[in-house]
Amino acid sequence: MKSKGKKKKKQATKPKEVVAKKSALTEFFKNPLFSSKAFEIVLFCVIIGLAFLSGVLFLSADPPAISWSQDVATDPPQYTYFARNQVMWGDWDLFGHNRFPFFYKSFTSAVSLIVFSVFGLGRFQANLVAVILSLLTMVFLFLALRKVFSVRAAFLSLFFLGMNFVFLMYGRNPFLEISASFLLVLGFYFMVSSFKNNVLLIPSGVCFAGGIFFGKTMAAFILPACAVVLLLWMFERFSSDRKIDFKPVAFFGGGFLAITLLWIFFSYLPAKREVAGYLGEQALGLYGFPVALQSITGFVQALFTFGRDLFYRMPVVFLLSFLGLLLFFRDGDTIREWVRRRDHRSKVKFFLVLWFLVCFCLLMILNYRPLRYQFYLIPPMCALAGLWMDSLFSGFASRNRSPKALFWIAFVICTTFLANYALTTYHRLSQKQIQLGSSLGISLILALVIGALYFWRSVSSKKAFKGEASSRSAKLRLGSRGLVMLVLILISLMVNAGQYVSWASSPTYSLNRSSVDLGKILSKDAVVSGPYGPALVWDNELKNIIHMFGVTRPDPELFRTYPITHLALERGGNRDRAFKDYPEVMNQAKIVTTYWLRNIPVDIYRIGEWTGNPKSESYAPSEFERAKMLIDGGETDSALLMLEEFVSHTPDNYSAYQALTEIYFEMQEFEKAALSLEKAIEFNPTDFVAHQQLGSVYLSLGNQTRQDSYRQLAIEQWEKALKLFPNNRQLAAQLQSIRGY
Repeated sequence: MKSKGKKKKKQATKPKEVVAKKSALTEFFKNPLFSSKAFEIVLFCVIIGLAFLSGVLFLSADPPAISWSQDVATDPPQYTYFARNQVMWGDWDLFGHNRFPFFYKSFTSAVSLIVFSVFGLGRFQANLVAVILSLLTMVFLFLALRKVFSVRAAFLSLFFLGMNFVFLMYGRNPFLEISASFLLVLGFYFMVSSFKNNVLLIPSGVCFAGGIFFGKTMAAFILPACAVVLLLWMFERFSSDRKIDFKPVAFFGGGFLAITLLWIFFSYLPAKREVAGYLGEQALGLYGFPVALQSITGFVQALFTFGRDLFYRMPVVFLLSFLGLLLFFRDGDTIREWVRRRDHRSKVKFFLVLWFLVCFCLLMILNYRPLRYQFYLIPPMCALAGLWMDSLFSGFASRNRSPKALFWIAFVICTTFLANYALTTYHRLSQKQIQLGSSLGISLILALVIGALYFWRSVSSKKAFKGEASSRSAKLRLGSRGLVMLVLILISLMVNAGQYVSWASSPTYSLNRSSVDLGKILSKDAVVSGPYGPALVWDNELKNIIHMFGVTRPDPELFRTYPITHLALERGGNRDRAFKDYPEVMNQAKIVTTYWLRNIPVDIYRIGEWTGNPKSESYAPSEFERAKMLIDGGETDSALLMLEEFVSHTPDNYSAYQALTEIYFEMQEFEKAALSLEKAIEFNPTDFVAHQQLGSVYLSLGNQTRQDSYRQLAIEQWEKALKLFPNNRQLAAQLQSIRGY
């Protein structure tokens, strides 16, 4: 007889709960210190403090070579021009030159007036305008995100923005884009704040309109983002009680309309022709109808070649922002689902995504796409990157259904763009060529393969894991996610810090020193114009008239209307146009001196005598200019005496010592030529031309004295010159020849 114990059925054993092993990194970040208010304040001050130091250090130095355009050297002084006039001479527009109402009656002019009145005039103070606005942009973006999302998401976004090399470098120059971006972010902050108090939509509308009309009209791309948020707000109760809330539109529209009317009566009506002419010229006149809108091929090429100057400088933010876009489309992959959402987070995500996408598409179609236009993309990209990384740390929200068609369309486009960008950047860095069609074909195949793998993984995960534990097992552990975050943060920090250190380790001051020098060698009555004119009066008390020669319709009365005595023209584009459009003046113009501004030769022409303007013709040349006139007339001895007298009472200058060097070198007095160049270098130690010339003089002096020590001195000077201008291939070959290796 079998025992009862043996008859007992086997009971199913309860599975043991698997306790995830806690990593040291997880435990470290669970310390209460990291969730305290004091830690938030310290971290905020550290990020803002680093951004502030990065902004103000070497603030008078030349901007780095971050764009193919010369705009970083020529454009910012134009926007502070009118405020400088008001503070220095008590008149906004000295010569009635009202062709630039967008520069004159702008937010940048207002802030510049305050800064100049408090801190005085100069290149440092003018650039400080941009630094202040950039820091405020960071602060209000952080505060806006902090109101809706987690503290972690807000700090991650603040870090990506505050440690962004392009944002910091462009944020040191008072471009109109800097003011417009600040006003857009401030409007965004008020919009987010209005979720609790609808009245704050009034200042929100004021700020967005100010960014467009008193910042830069290109900022109008923000309007679709505003419209979508307001529509979602209006109809958020429609499905439940059939009510439409018109208050958001009324409040926002009231603020926006007030600034619009102010602009119409304050800016547009007093200068209708100038406003219309400027907008027409900037929109189509200078660069023509967008090629991207003329054919499908042009559109595809414009789409997949956009951002080459920006994205490779911020690879982590570039990648994470696109992942943030995909996360947005994954979480709401149908239009109906987006519309049904009622929470404030959805509104803010909508706003950021549309800010990025609409701005991207608008800028993408343009024929002229300098890096400063793309500055608008940086704040929403940093915000999307921060939100994605915060979602990563939180483990992402689980989904009970497969992604819909809209997500897959976004997935293929974004992944193709990322892959194509990686391929073209690789070939660009390796100095190889690849056809866009080939790279797009490879990228599309990669996108489809990655999409198929993602789809297979999502389907297989649902079949293999069910219940509450399935979603947990599919996620990375907290410590692993934290490690991924830490690695991405460090990579971003190293990439941006590396670019900054590369520039800050050897800053140049060609614009500052040349501006100071120009103020010493021209008479106080000089009026300088041309593309580099505004940049060359920032550090002196000379007058200036804004004029760029690359315009669609040259003004035949330009020189007869305005008392321009000198032109600052770079060799090439603007100089060639000046000679073409005004041959009667330029064919007689005389070069006073030449500056190498950011390694670009810029000639200073004296034109007053031939303009037909009575005031210009009455200009009395300075002592230095009279010496140059003697040199041009072949009276070298008299010029030498005058220049030696000039440097005796004006020892701190550059151009006079350069002129003396040329005379001494022709007289084969190489020792005096070397001494003159050494004095020029004392005034401007970062001028590569002076170092290069001094090396040549040392070689000549060595041949004359037969002392080999001068050869080593020449090598040292050429090495300094090559460090200041690494792309000087001719000098590199000469240096290699003289060194023997």
